[in-house]
Formats: sequence, C-alpha cells, structure tokens
Amino acid sequence: MDNKPSIAVLTGDIISFSDYAEKTRREILSVLNQSAARIQNLYPAEMPYNIGLYRGDGWQLVVMDPSLALKVALLIRCALKTGIDSKRMDTRIAIAIGTADYMPEGDIETGDGEVFRASGYLLESLSRQTHLGCRWPAAGSSTLEEVLDAMLQLLDSVVNQWTVRQARAVSGALQGWRQVDIAQSWVPDPISQQAVAQHLDSASWNVISHALQVFEKTVHSRYQNA
Repeated sequence: MDNKPSIAVLTGDIISFSDYAEKTRREILSVLNQSAARIQNLYPAEMPYNIGLYRGDGWQLVVMDPSLALKVALLIRCALKTGIDSKRMDTRIAIAIGTADYMPEGDIETGDGEVFRASGYLLESLSRQTHLGCRWPAAGSSTLEEVLDAMLQLLDSVVNQWTVRQARAVSGALQGWRQVDIAQSWVPDPISQQAVAQHLDSASWNVISHALQVFEKTVHSRYQNA
C-alpha cells in the first residue's frame, strides 16, 4: 500500500465471556454483530469492513477515519451494556492508530500491519480492571500519548459505572439524537425528556462529550494529512 493512510483498529474481548451459559454467549455475539452493523450504517464510508470475530470472545473493527475511533468504542460498550435484559455486559477495547500493510477485500481477519499488531498487543497488556486504551505509534509525541491515555483511563472509570439506563441515554446522545428523540425511542416504553436529561447528567455526559471533542480534534490534527 503506497502512501498508506492512518486508520484505527479496535480489538476487544468480552469480559467474563466464558462464565456465561452457551445461550447467553450466543446472545452476546448477536448483540455485538448487530451493534457493529448499526454503527456501519451511521458511518458507511468510514467503516467498510464487517466486524471480525475470533476465539469466541474476541472481535475486531477497522475505522478508516481514526478520529471516530473513540465514539465507535463507546457505542459498542453502550450496546453491550444495554443489549441483554438483566445483564450488564461489557468489553475491553484496545484502540490503535497507524498504518496497515494489507487490507483484505472482504473481512478483516487477515489484515496485517503496524496498526493491527499494536491493537492486539495493547489488548493483551490491559489489566483486567482497564477496559479502554489507545496507542498511536506515529503521533510523534510520547507526552501527547501519555496525556490522552490518561484521559481515556479517567473516561473508562466513568463508563465502567454506567447503569443500563445511563448507557441507553448516552448511546442516543453519541448518535446525535435530541433528548426528546431518545425519550420517544426508549425501550420498552417512551419516557420523559426530563428523565433522559437526568440519565445523561448522572452518566457525566458533559464530560464524555468534551473528551470526545478533544480526542477527535487531536487525532484529526495529527493524522489528517497522514
């Protein structure tokens, strides 16, 4: 690949996957597939590849616009936290930004290059208590990487505490929905706009939104001409 553009690769594994019954494991993978497909519908040009599943609990996504990587990661976590009644699923996610040597025509399982390896290595290095991390080998500043990694760790500590209702409200906000639209689409029954506002406040949506803006602006400025 000549003049290889920078992309983001998200590699994840479902937390405590082997502890669930077979039926629940199948439901988890179904939720993961469906959520990835919905995100692809939101960003078809930026996500041309289907999600790759491997080793039972492992998965991988490619995002052609690396500035969207954090938003995609949060949407995946929201989907798992809200996808199965009475269970708060979650996943660890390692985001890497860099270049790929090879991108397959169809699925991404055989993709190779710096960014794929960095994402896989990062996932292996995450502690069991850490559910989100990011590496960008070409950022050109180890200090910048350390600062943004610290921001993501703080963000992760907030996301880890979300309830099902908080995650559902944040999922709508991440997609740009108005609070009234989130309220009307609430499952199983609509709720009030005021209730949505309360869920977003308790989920620290203002902090999440600001962190996303910082991430997107920083990554875009570093990689837009890569």
